[in-house]
Amino acid sequence: MKLLRETIRNLMMENASLVSTSVVDEIRERQLIFVVDAIPPYNFDIYLCSESDYDQEYGDINDFVGKINIGNIGKKTMQVSLSDLSNRLQRKGIGALMYNVALASCTKAGLWLMSDRAQVSGKADRIWDTWKNMPDIYDIDQTDHEQPDESYSATQFDDYDPEVDYFLTKTRGDDFIQGSFQDNDANFASYSDDDPRAQWGDMVKDWWYFFDDDYKEDFLKSGLTKRFKMKDADSFTETLEELELLYYI
Repeated sequence: MKLLRETIRNLMMENASLVSTSVVDEIRERQLIFVVDAIPPYNFDIYLCSESDYDQEYGDINDFVGKINIGNIGKKTMQVSLSDLSNRLQRKGIGALMYNVALASCTKAGLWLMSDRAQVSGKADRIWDTWKNMPDIYDIDQTDHEQPDESYSATQFDDYDPEVDYFLTKTRGDDFIQGSFQDNDANFASYSDDDPRAQWGDMVKDWWYFFDDDYKEDFLKSGLTKRFKMKDADSFTETLEELELLYYI
């Protein structure tokens, strides 16, 4: 037990955001473990389950109390498409640790991770906003808006010019749908079709939020518009494995 606590303490000194003795003690007291079932770069399933519900020999999970599902959205990037944690385990730091296990798994596969592109709960939103303020621990890449021609909704009759119509940069490798950010942003929620700036003509630039200063400021501040990697994913996962808290199928 002394060695266990010393290992945890060393990890905490390196990065207090990833794991703490209280979270590890809670997980061990409840006899829980993380199990990663991954087929990179296509999908990842991260489970939180009881030790008794995991058959290590056959790689079977009989039941679980938490799960994160991650899918590929292209451009070497994965999105969290499902996140669930039993109510009795919430507000204990276990969910944040589960997200870090998911991020480390993606990082080790050479992939970025970002939030669901359509909708994100307030609890999950806090995870991304926490990460974006910790550049010493996470690699953080600011993404851009996906443009109409990238989603095949632009036609030859639309007034769309890729040399003019872009949000942050002309670069296409960081363009993604930003629905989850818009769903959580008060300035976007204030949008109205009656706004005189929102008249059709130019395909993109007449979408008022493309030149609205408040919207752009919110966009750059939000963790939902960024993708992430963990700087030292190997040390993080190796420590959890040594503590017998992390297994792979």
